[in-house]
Parts: sequence; structure tokens; C-alpha cells
Amino acid sequence: MIFLKDLFTVCITHYNQMKYIFTAIDSVLKQDYPNIELVIADDGSKEFDKTKVQEYIEKKKKKNIQNVIFSGKEKNVGTVKNMNQVLKVANGKYISFFAADDELSDSKVISNYVDSFVKYDKDVITAQAFLYDEKLNKNDGPYVDIKEAEKFNKMTPLEVFPFMAKSCFYASGATAYRMTVFNEYGLFDEKYLLVEDWSYYLHLLKNNVQVFFVDFPALNHRHGGVSHNDKITPTVKKYQEDILKIYENELLNDMPNIPKKKMLDIYNKCEWDINYICDLIESDKKDYYLKELKKSKRRNIGNSFNIFMLTLDRRVLSFLKWHVYYKFKYLNRDYHIFVVTFIYWIITNILLNYYYVEFDSLSKIMVLLFTLIGSAFAANLFTGIGDMMEYCVPFTLLACYHFNILDKPNILEILLFFIPFYIVIYYTLYILRIIKQKIIGRISR
Repeated sequence: MIFLKDLFTVCITHYNQMKYIFTAIDSVLKQDYPNIELVIADDGSKEFDKTKVQEYIEKKKKKNIQNVIFSGKEKNVGTVKNMNQVLKVANGKYISFFAADDELSDSKVISNYVDSFVKYDKDVITAQAFLYDEKLNKNDGPYVDIKEAEKFNKMTPLEVFPFMAKSCFYASGATAYRMTVFNEYGLFDEKYLLVEDWSYYLHLLKNNVQVFFVDFPALNHRHGGVSHNDKITPTVKKYQEDILKIYENELLNDMPNIPKKKMLDIYNKCEWDINYICDLIESDKKDYYLKELKKSKRRNIGNSFNIFMLTLDRRVLSFLKWHVYYKFKYLNRDYHIFVVTFIYWIITNILLNYYYVEFDSLSKIMVLLFTLIGSAFAANLFTGIGDMMEYCVPFTLLACYHFNILDKPNILEILLFFIPFYIVIYYTLYILRIIKQKIIGRISR
């Protein structure tokens, strides 16, 4: 019999998930793609009933299921080795993997993968995954940020690498590969026990292979898996240890040729995560990983002065981004609130102007300061907005001239006045907003 469509292998990886596996199998059996090979890969589960699973598939499968393979070993070897074993027995031109506690989103998932391979001529296609509750009833939203993913599609693999190095933003169970990828770039790295996807994405990007996102629903991910679990179980501990090894092997010891500023961002993220993970799982290897990070940073970026200058540069850019760009972006969106608040502050000071003659310079400054804070907090209290009022500081300087508080100051005097004034306004508003949130939180409870 001749098939017009290429064989697609879909693998369900299983480890002690018998209560879920039939839901996963059903999601494959309902696929409309005409040429499917189904692999059930059990990783040495104590409770796996091969006979029951086999009878279930034989009873419910349609003609599009051309082949069924049972893979795996009696002893638990971990996700990475389990998936590599599948790659050695799979016959499809394309392959995807997903866990037995998840399910394919709809009947067109495999058709959408194949259509995307043909349309875009890519070796790796990744799609959208949706986060669900433990019963797969409540959809808590998408895993992949579509705008970001589509932006990455237009970038080179090495340009995407710094983003992937800081976070694995694609879902393993929503990714499909041409089998030729594994022939050319190797299997999943068996230095790791449970995390196959992130390390392999990094490996592919280093080798100039694009991970291409196509926006269609591919996977419904059940809450509670090893990658989304708040409890520190032995399995979660092994998963986090894999993350630390990925930092060491794929980043610290094998940093590609990317801009040094991007490197520094990666090192900063690595350092934060190493501290967090080692404290979380009570690892005794924190000092080792931090020492390796320091050596890698010196090797790839340079001496302490270079690192200091890059750090200073990144912090200045970060400040401008969060405290100027985004503030003015929100100001443009909510300018009417800002204008009303600013007018309220002006009117308040005009009314108080009659009494300023009785104040000394310090008292006048304090009145300007606290009327500005009061106006901003009032706007925030009633509208949830008002964070931009610290940008009234330049206008405050004009008000100071008007009220003869500053007598022809030079640039240094202006800066000495401006910076403390800004800091006081910024942090006073910050503290007031925290107090407001706590009060509202208590009232709502």
C-alpha cells in the first residue's frame, strides 16, 4: 500500500503514569493524519501493564495507525536515555515526544506539524502548549509567548541563543523534529537524566539550526509534572541538578561567540539561578558552580575592569529602560490621569502660594514635595495609576524658581537638589503603594 504522506512517529514517554496514559493514547488515536507510527516508551515503571495498553490500542486504533512499537527497559534509566532508545527504533520521517500525563490538543496536531515542515522547510517545528490543572479541565493559559516566538523566527539561531540560555521558552511536548536532525547533530545528551529539551535546543542553536515556532495548539500540559512541581521530591531534585549541569556544560564551558553584553546577561542569570537552585535543593556544590562561573566569565569577557564597565553599562541601560522608556510609554497611555493629577498639584500650590511668604526655603520645598507625593498617591489610590508623578521633578524646579526657593543655582546645585528630590518621591510612593496593597489585601480577605 502506498501512502501519500510521510510516516510520522509520535512517542508517548511513560513513567508510573498508568492512570493517565489512556488519555494520552486517545489523543493520538483521534489524529486525522493518515500515516502514524505510535511508540509507547516506558522507563522501567513498576505499574506499567503492557498487555492492557496493547489490547487498548488494538481495539481502538484506526487504519492511520500503521505501526505500534513498545520501547524501554525494565530498569529506570531516565527520560533522556529513554527517548534516545526510541530514536534508535523509530521509522518516521518526523518525530515528536510527549509525556503520558499530557495529551495532544486536538485531532489536527500531527497534520499541522507535517504541513509546517513542508511549508517552512525547517528541521525543528515547535508549537503552542497550554497549561492545565491536574484533571485537564481548566485551561490556565498558553506556555509560549506568541509575539516573542514570532520575533525569534526572524532572528538567526545565534541571536536567539542568549534568550534561550536564560529560559527554555518552548515546550518539549509541543516540538517535532525531522529525524535527519539526530543523524546530523547527534541524539539527546545523556549527561543529563531528565532534561532533554533545553540542552538540545541550545545545542541546535549553537550549530545554526533554527527552532521555528508555528502558532497552532499542540499540547495540553497537565499540572504537577517534574518541571512544574512546587514540592522538592527526589525526582524534582534530579531535575534541578540537570539544570545546574546544563549551566556548566552548555554555557559556562561552551559559550558561543556572541556579544559580551549578552554573555554578561547570561552569567548574571546563571549566578542568580545557581544560588537559588542550590539553596532550594540543599546542594553542596554551590561554591563549585560559582567558581566555574567566575572562571568562565574571566575567560570569555576579560579582566575585572571589563566586567565592571559592562556591568555599569547594562545597569544604566536597564535603568533607562524601566525608569524612562516604560514610564513614558505608560505616561503616553494614561496621560489624562497624569495631566489631571499634575493640574491638581499645581492648583494646590497656587492656593498655598499665599502662605509661602511665611515659610522659609526648607518649608517651601517640603510643601512642594509632599503635595506632589499626595497628588500621585491619590491618583494611584483611586485609579491604580500615578507612578509617573516623579517626572514632575523638573517642573518642581521651575516652581522653586517661581517661589524664590533657589537663588540662581548652578548645575551642581540643581543636581544636588534634583537627585534627592527624585529619590524621596520615588521611594515614598513605592512604600505607600505597598502599604495600600497590604491594606486592600486584608480587607479583601
